[in-house]
Amino acid sequence: MKIEVKEPITLILFQTGETVKYDEIGMFEIENIDLRMERIIAQSNGKIKIFV
Repeated sequence: MKIEVKEPITLILFQTGETVKYDEIGMFEIENIDLRMERIIAQSNGKIKIFV
């Protein structure tokens, strides 16, 4: 699977308070989508998209 980061983004996950930062834009390969990644994508407001 791949994710596309459309612009640099910093998120604070509501559920855990963890800060997540993506400085680079582009397509990135990921092995699987876990709950943490689902939360990041959901809170990105369209700045991060998933491609199967």
